[in-house]
Amino acid sequence: MHLGPALRTLAAGLVLAGPLSALAAPEQRVNEFWPELDVFVPIDARSRLFLLGSFARGREYATATEATWGIHYDRFASPLPDWWREAVPMMEQGWNLSFRVGYNRIAALGADDGRGAAENRLLGDVTLRSVPLLWGLQLSDRSRLELRDIDGVRSWRYRNRGRIERGFAPRELLGESLGSPLATLGVAGITPYAMLEWFWDSRSADWNRRYQQYGVEVELRGRLGAELYVGIQDQSRTASSRVVAVGTALVVRY
Repeated sequence: MHLGPALRTLAAGLVLAGPLSALAAPEQRVNEFWPELDVFVPIDARSRLFLLGSFARGREYATATEATWGIHYDRFASPLPDWWREAVPMMEQGWNLSFRVGYNRIAALGADDGRGAAENRLLGDVTLRSVPLLWGLQLSDRSRLELRDIDGVRSWRYRNRGRIERGFAPRELLGESLGSPLATLGVAGITPYAMLEWFWDSRSADWNRRYQQYGVEVELRGRLGAELYVGIQDQSRTASSRVVAVGTALVVRY
């Protein structure tokens, strides 16, 4: 199993995380709360609809509270198609490749200085996800292209997100004394994770934003799941700023 190149790539991304953290006197805002609802509706064995609704302050616009809703189509290729494995021989057949296309509508509900905006966004992304590697860790990388219309002004943005995670059964992570009661209550799996995302914006022609997220996903028996995380966003253009937010998501799977 070719683990070395994948870990070196992840380590390089973490090393490169430094520049934006050196911004001069960023605005600190630490009491944000980002609630979200995610709904997944299967179409067939390899495709589904993903419906999104969320509220966030400072995610896109520095002083605005934003309401976002979106509809997306997901398609999974597992095992990887032959053409992919021939092009990248290190990838085993069990690695997963997925595609997403979607539309998001973002509305600013209020802005302290008028910098909020209404945005229509078309997006497409490709995600490569590994099989369990050393210690059961799984790596993934998502590349996303967004075509944006912000109050009639068109632009585009590229985002690359790396993620590392490890899934556990409740007893495996917390032991018998704590894990057994959770399993009895319906917790089927617990997945801690960390991710790092970089943004390239055509308006500034530069990598103008970095986003880190550290959290845990909880899988419940049946249709429900939940996620809790801390997000840290640094922006280096227009107005140097930092947003630190606690986020939570309710996940419904049909």
